[in-house]
Amino acid sequence: MEGYIAGLDIGGTTGRMKLQSLEGESLGEVYGQGCSINTDGDGKSEERYRKLVLPALEERHLRPQDCGGICIAASGIDSPELEKSCRRAFINMGFRENAVMVQNDCEIFLNLSEAPTLVLVSGTGSISYGKDEAGRVVRTGGWGHILSDEGSAFHIGLNVMKHAGGHMDGREECPVLSRGFCGQTGIRDLSGLDGFINANIMDKAVIGALAPLASCSFEAGESAGISIIKESAEVLADLVKDTCRKMNIRQDQAAHLWLWGSVLVKNDHIRERLIHSVRESYIHMDIKIPEKRALDVAVEVAVRCAEKV
Repeated sequence: MEGYIAGLDIGGTTGRMKLQSLEGESLGEVYGQGCSINTDGDGKSEERYRKLVLPALEERHLRPQDCGGICIAASGIDSPELEKSCRRAFINMGFRENAVMVQNDCEIFLNLSEAPTLVLVSGTGSISYGKDEAGRVVRTGGWGHILSDEGSAFHIGLNVMKHAGGHMDGREECPVLSRGFCGQTGIRDLSGLDGFINANIMDKAVIGALAPLASCSFEAGESAGISIIKESAEVLADLVKDTCRKMNIRQDQAAHLWLWGSVLVKNDHIRERLIHSVRESYIHMDIKIPEKRALDVAVEVAVRCAEKV
């Protein structure tokens, strides 16, 4: 079969590809192992890309060189050099250079609306992107859990541990949070907590898994949970406001903000406070959660790419 469209959403854990004909008929979706090119490196990432893409094409009797347009929304595209590395990996597979579009997997949502548009993502990590009316893309945050990732699940989980430690040390009272923490980790004293932190401080997923305990504490009316939720919403709102300033968005100007990631999609307490804070500064900001998956948006971008080829 000649002529098709491909969209890819490659996260750090899972890679996804959606294929369709030039007429828009679905040719199926495939799933495989993901990667982050900034941490996994060029070689390992290219190997993962190939394992996801080439067997699926062969099964459908498709060839890379016949692709009309392919958009890769990939984790770890943090610089022009990494974007070039990702593009090169797909060109090496046989895709035509002018058919390949590469974007950061968070940046892909900027394609959902007319500029000025912003995207705020808070999951295991956090980051904000913005695209102004001239097409210029700016970024705020997302430089890892040591330097940034404010308001992320990791950030929330770290604060959960701090308050659990304060309860163990007799410095504050947060029994609901503390019971939840002990039940989830089995840790009941400061010595065990210290060992847990030292063993897992570089594992964002382990610490991020503690984030839901903040909501339990908040809903119980504990000051610990209230403090964590309030601070998380504030620092995420600051990411948006800093991105707006970089884009020179006026406070009375209409703009779009898309929210994505587990913290913003699942945690109503944080999302509602974030929206309120942003709209205090930017009264005409249209704020929504995307109804489409990143994978579907990637396909739409690939279609537009094919139309230009």
